[in-house]
Amino acid sequence: MSFNVDDPAPITAYDLIDINNEVTSGEGYIRDIHLLNSAVRRPYIVLFGVPQFPTPVDKAAALLHSLAYHHLFIDGNKRTAVRAAQLSLERHGYRWEYDPARDADFVLEIAQGKREVEAVSAWLAERVSAQP
Repeated sequence: MSFNVDDPAPITAYDLIDINNEVTSGEGYIRDIHLLNSAVRRPYIVLFGVPQFPTPVDKAAALLHSLAYHHLFIDGNKRTAVRAAQLSLERHGYRWEYDPARDADFVLEIAQGKREVEAVSAWLAERVSAQP
């Protein structure tokens, strides 16, 4: 397994910490720094020369899944996951307008381990549009 971070603007651990602090009004704390670093690298995993998350939507889905499911922070994990996925998509020219009434239950299912990253990617692809 290797990592290919040729992304011009990857999401960093610092980005995730900033997002978590934002969504928790400065009350965010890292629960597991190793999982945080793994979440940052997961979108760029390459197995046998094949990127596991080749598209920007796939990368955002991998990040959303890692952050929501693994509970890397003491509080605000789902909110951090949503905002991180949005930021990842924005940096690649896409937009996801998160609608709590429409999307919150699915994000909760991710956090509860009821959805795999492939399902998250398909679900997210239906909600993403190109930025004008």
